[in-house]
Amino acid sequence: MEKFLPGIHLLPHAVRRVLGWSLGVVVALSVLIPVLVIVSAGPACGGGYPDTWCKVPLDSVVDTWGMYNRECVSYTAYRVAASGRIMPFGFGDANKWPSAAKQHGIPVDTQPKAGDVAIRLGGQHGHSMYVESINSDGTLHVSEYNKNKTGTFQQETIAADGLLFIHF
Repeated sequence: MEKFLPGIHLLPHAVRRVLGWSLGVVVALSVLIPVLVIVSAGPACGGGYPDTWCKVPLDSVVDTWGMYNRECVSYTAYRVAASGRIMPFGFGDANKWPSAAKQHGIPVDTQPKAGDVAIRLGGQHGHSMYVESINSDGTLHVSEYNKNKTGTFQQETIAADGLLFIHF
């Protein structure tokens, strides 16, 4: 330690020991903190969702459609717009999307099609998913963000029962 802190040998042993531990903690934190920041900033972006919204902490920025980043609604709004369709501004929580869509003349029903936004109305905010495809057994292959409240991307196969579908 003399090499890094000249004259430290003049301090009492107890002080040198505390300084040694302190230096060790500082070094460990300087390695650990950047790792934690990277992890909390978000996963590798999935579903084509832009780095601008994906690689920053959940709910830290507002997207083009007035929704917080890495939320299910931000992701599905992005997918609608990225497919060349009109995504109106400010639809809000997923459970508000069906009525907002109807007010804009956008059809909503219980018959899924690839490219639809699927809405689950349950819970405080509801949940939106992008329908990637319909399987031969009638189940849906969907992509989504924030299903588990972690702001992450995932894909899954689900039943269409109980969902509403917005045909942008």
